[in-house]
Amino acid sequence: MTQSELNQLYKSIATDFKLATRKTELWELNYCYDILHDVKKFILFDYATAVSLMLLDNNQTTLKAKKYQLGTAVQQASDRPGSIEWEDGEGNVLTVVVSNTDRYLNLSHEQKLAFYDELRIPTWGPSSLDANFYGLPSQTAKRYTSGNSGVVRTDFN
Repeated sequence: MTQSELNQLYKSIATDFKLATRKTELWELNYCYDILHDVKKFILFDYATAVSLMLLDNNQTTLKAKKYQLGTAVQQASDRPGSIEWEDGEGNVLTVVVSNTDRYLNLSHEQKLAFYDELRIPTWGPSSLDANFYGLPSQTAKRYTSGNSGVVRTDFN
């Protein structure tokens, strides 16, 4: 993926994150921007295969999720971001899980620490949350494309 393609794909993801933040009111908008800054770094460094935005209850059970899988374009026209059907009071926690590439996993401890120094959220690390969302109905909701690159957004409800 080129830098331009990555930036365009990131904008679609960022729009969805901001809509979810506004609708659920579970994050302050500034915190959302910090999360997006870090997500963009993971994408630009080719450290992410997927990014999952999850709405959880108090028991850390996923109620709904949006999973963004990065890859190649599967269509010429790009869908518009949006269609976030989440509402205020629906969940208790909004969180993000980044599924890492082998490129990231093969970094040395020192290289990972240097990368974390570029991030705004200090708590990135391994997650015990299941980003496969077994048991939740799913549908491919959006396809964001730029050049030969694409993101498939799957909605889990």
